[in-house]
Amino acid sequence: VDEHTQKTGVLAAVLASQPSIPRSVGKDKKAIQASIRRNKETNTVLARLNSELQQQLKVI
Repeated sequence: VDEHTQKTGVLAAVLASQPSIPRSVGKDKKAIQASIRRNKETNTVLARLNSELQQQLKVI
């Protein structure tokens, strides 16, 4: 249960670190590319976490 709480905290931190993109940035190519890069990194973290949680679920 402690491990689950820790992973939930990691998930919350990852999601909180993702700023929303203001509409005015729509034309700013560099900002969009940076946002895509951050989102890819976030997706990698979430995919890893999801995989770990699925493994734990199989054990239960």
